[in-house]
Amino acid sequence: MGGLDQRVGRHLSKDKKVRWHIDRLTLLADSMHAYESYPDFVPECELASVLESSGGIPAVKGFGCSDCSCFTHLFRVEDRIILDIVSRLGLNKFHPDD
Repeated sequence: MGGLDQRVGRHLSKDKKVRWHIDRLTLLADSMHAYESYPDFVPECELASVLESSGGIPAVKGFGCSDCSCFTHLFRVEDRIILDIVSRLGLNKFHPDD
């Protein structure tokens, strides 16, 4: 499959074979943005916890978290919450060509 750039680039693409649940969401999305935690890594479960504690609404039980004890890793969030979390955690907008 390649590295992270290829994986995220694939998820952001509209031209792909549907293989995972995330593919169904990304094909329906009006717009998509990806953020990366680099150089300071933020674990996925910690990010889910921050999303929920910041007002994110859990969307689908078990989504994206079959290998942990989280309720979900999929949340509905308002733009202001995303901007706050991006700033607070020092996330960077993902650019596949960087």
